[in-house]
Amino acid sequence: MMGMTFLTLGYYLVYWLFTRRKALNQLHSNRKVYMAIPVLFLVVSLLWDGSDFIVWVMEGLGKEPLFLRDFSDLMRLLWWIQYLVIVFYLRRLLLDHFKAIEQPFHISRVLTFFFGEWHLQGCLNNYHDYIKEKKNDAESLSGS
Repeated sequence: MMGMTFLTLGYYLVYWLFTRRKALNQLHSNRKVYMAIPVLFLVVSLLWDGSDFIVWVMEGLGKEPLFLRDFSDLMRLLWWIQYLVIVFYLRRLLLDHFKAIEQPFHISRVLTFFFGEWHLQGCLNNYHDYIKEKKNDAESLSGS
């Protein structure tokens, strides 16, 4: 996943949301991932990156970017707020699902804060492995 973050130039969460939205919406939770969530996150990301790039170019030309640096800082703040809201919303969605199907899975708040979608994807991978292992155990019991 770290490789995907570099490959997508830091836009992995947007990519992750777009590619997993349908699967997340099929989980047992009243919370849904609407298309507006990744689109709005993408817009804010592009505004932050675009304004940062313009500031960089203007400073390279020896010009003062005036309000653009403030705009870029505002977009950065909005991005981080949005990011945290999204990853904790997804954490809650997954916890709702695990509770509904009576599976004792824990998703750490601290790891969600620091590692966001990487941690959530890791939890989903662990859950998938757990289900696969349970299925294999059931098959081996029925086969003996």
